[in-house]
Amino acid sequence: MDGLAAAFEPLDSRHVREASWLMGARESPNVASSGPPIWRWSIPLRGPGLRLEAFLGSASADRPTQDALLAIEYPDRLVLAVADGVTPTHRTPHVAGVDGARHAACAALGHIARAPPDAELARVLRTVNTGLLRDFGGIACADLHPRDRPQTAVVVVSIRIASHGAIEAVDAARAADCDLWTHRCSGWTLETPTPLLADGPRQALERWDAAHPDAAVQERIRVEKRLLDHPSRWNLTALGRFESPTIESVAIEREADALVLTSDGADLSRFGPEATMGLAAGLPDLESTGTRHHDVAMLHLETTAITRLRRGT
Repeated sequence: MDGLAAAFEPLDSRHVREASWLMGARESPNVASSGPPIWRWSIPLRGPGLRLEAFLGSASADRPTQDALLAIEYPDRLVLAVADGVTPTHRTPHVAGVDGARHAACAALGHIARAPPDAELARVLRTVNTGLLRDFGGIACADLHPRDRPQTAVVVVSIRIASHGAIEAVDAARAADCDLWTHRCSGWTLETPTPLLADGPRQALERWDAAHPDAAVQERIRVEKRLLDHPSRWNLTALGRFESPTIESVAIEREADALVLTSDGADLSRFGPEATMGLAAGLPDLESTGTRHHDVAMLHLETTAITRLRRGT
C-alpha cells in the first residue's frame, strides 16, 4: 500500500479502541462533555490546506467501542472510512476470538485499505460483504439468521486532490446507516438521506419502540429478526448480513468547506464546546431513534478557502 495510512487497533481499554498511526504524531484528549470519553486525534496530512480530525468513543463503560475508522493519504487522493459494527446477538459468533461486531468493522476497513486507490467504492464494499460471509464459513452462515451474522455499516469516501492541493472530485459509497455530511455557508447538508428501512418495516419497528421504551437490547433484536429478515425490507443493508448487499453511491458536485463521516450513534450533544470548532453546535444530533447503544466514530475534514471542494474540470 503506497500511502500514509491511519487505522484503529484493539488495545486494553474499557472504553475505546485507540488509534495506531502507521506514520505521524497522535494525540487523544477526551472531548466528551458527559458520559464515557470520546477521544480525538489530529491526523497529519501532506496535502496543503487540509485538516483532518478523528473521534472515537464508546457509549458503554463496560465494553470497548464496536466502531472503527480509516484514513489513507495517497499522492493524488485521500480515502476516508467509518465502520459501525452492528450490535451482536446472543448467537453472533466470535471470529479468531474477537467479538463479531468489532471483527466486522475492522475487517471491512482492512478490505478497504487493501483495495486499489482508484477502485470503484461500491464494488469494494461488495467485496467486503463477500469476505465477511466467508470469514466464518458457509455452513455456519447457512445455520445463522441474517441478524446473527457479524456485520457492519460503512461509509467510505475517495477524494481526488490536484497537485496544487485543490479537491477535484468526491465520491462515496454507503452500506447501512453510517452517514456523510458536507458544510457550506448555508449550513450542514446530509449527502446520504436514503432511509435505512423500507417504509412498512420502519413504521412497524418505530411503533414497537414507542410501546417498549425500556426493552433490553436482545429483546429488540428478536423483534428485528421477525420484521427485518429479508433484503426487500431494507433500502440499504449492512455488510455481512445478506449475500447481495444494497449499497448507495454518492457523488458530491457542489462546493463545500468541510466533510464529516460518522457512525449512526455519534450523538454530538456529548462533544465539548470546543471539540470541533463549532461542529457540535452546527451539525444536527445524529442519535438514531430506537437504538440502544451509541458508540461514537467520526472523521472531520476541513479545507481552507484555497482548497474548496469542487467537481473535476
